[in-house]
Amino acid sequence: MELKIERNRYSPAEVALLGMFAFGLLLSFLLVSNRKKIPLSPAVIAPFDGLKISVPSGRGWQTYGKWIYSNTDNTFILQSMLTKSSARIAEVRWQYHIAPEKKPLDEVIRMKIAEGSFTNVRTGNMEIGGIDFTTMIFTSPVPNSRTGIEDNYYAICKLDFGRELTLEVRTRGDGELTKRAFNAAIKGLNYSADPRLAAGNAFIEKLKATGADALVKRETAGTFRRVYLVEKVGRANTVGRDIPASDYSGFTVELFSSVNDLNGRPGINTSAMYFIDGADGWTGKSLFDCDISFDNFYWETKQNALNNRLSSNIVLEYDNGVLRYQGKRFTPSPLSLPEILFDSAAVVFLDSGDGNVLVDLILPDGRIIPAEISKIDPEKNLSTGNINSVIRLTLYHKDENYYEVLFDKDGNITGKTEKTIRTFKLKKSDTKEVIDNFGRWKSDIEEMLRKM
Repeated sequence: MELKIERNRYSPAEVALLGMFAFGLLLSFLLVSNRKKIPLSPAVIAPFDGLKISVPSGRGWQTYGKWIYSNTDNTFILQSMLTKSSARIAEVRWQYHIAPEKKPLDEVIRMKIAEGSFTNVRTGNMEIGGIDFTTMIFTSPVPNSRTGIEDNYYAICKLDFGRELTLEVRTRGDGELTKRAFNAAIKGLNYSADPRLAAGNAFIEKLKATGADALVKRETAGTFRRVYLVEKVGRANTVGRDIPASDYSGFTVELFSSVNDLNGRPGINTSAMYFIDGADGWTGKSLFDCDISFDNFYWETKQNALNNRLSSNIVLEYDNGVLRYQGKRFTPSPLSLPEILFDSAAVVFLDSGDGNVLVDLILPDGRIIPAEISKIDPEKNLSTGNINSVIRLTLYHKDENYYEVLFDKDGNITGKTEKTIRTFKLKKSDTKEVIDNFGRWKSDIEEMLRKM
């Protein structure tokens, strides 16, 4: 018996219809996939390290597109938020920690669980761009009554010189979105250690080998006095020539002494006084004690505003690698430099011939800010007079914030420029000239001199 196989024949119209149906399915799949795909911004470059990160942007995701410094915890934050009808649905937050307090992983987990009232956590590891991350996924079957957050993805990694990088993704009631946002965000990371960090580490080691007392002695030509008159804001800098007393709006006086601590270790003791006149002027006094390699120090600063009599008293204590102030604890990196020693560091940098370096500047109010030390062309400095070299310290927490130390042709400091909220131009001076211009401070300055 012969088996006959009959094949169905489709008309051209049927084939076309089938093709259109298949194309529709593919188009629907692509549209759904595209809607689920989270768009990323162009890479946001961190000027203080070799970080390039793309974050969610567009289709409801909003981002500032730059790193924002947080002075409460000495971190830089890059974040993106998804909103709907002004309500925040999801948040992606990268955080660059300059001086994180060292905590074991189980303590980090406990803190995150308490923060979000989570009931479950899964940990793991992943490698992105040559960086090893520890990942944590926190979940809870019931949304937090306060935050409404059901899922939280958290990743942490160690970077060079004591820094940490964390990524946190949080959503309200959409665990699938949390996962997709996390995967998109972490794949948007590109990292290569900035060579200026290693150069900064070598420079700080050089300063420590020189010794704090030798640094100050060298910079102050052996007088152990650092004195400046502050020119009035808005006037051209006149470093290098005499100007009328009325053109000065304030002064700074810092007196150093070589001392030994209770264990006989050498170091320096500093007494300082500051005065800036004007509607938003202030007065201040500080005490700074450190060992010879400034690995340990005590720094107390008192300030009083002239217009409203508000005052502050901040104490920084740094020992055994931990910085403490106002109940907070940080672990400064090997690149750390107290601001009060920058003038001395600038002298060493001028002589070293080093290229640009990155350091972590510790300010008297407890902030720790990445900063670049560089030598700039004197013609690019706004000052006039006998200026041969300029060493600039660029602070990366805000745009156009810097300190400059100005040198003559013999390598002597002749003045400074400080640009923060206001711009101050300082002329190198002595205690006699300060007293001549600000006589009402005579007794205070003379009292400082008697203690040397």
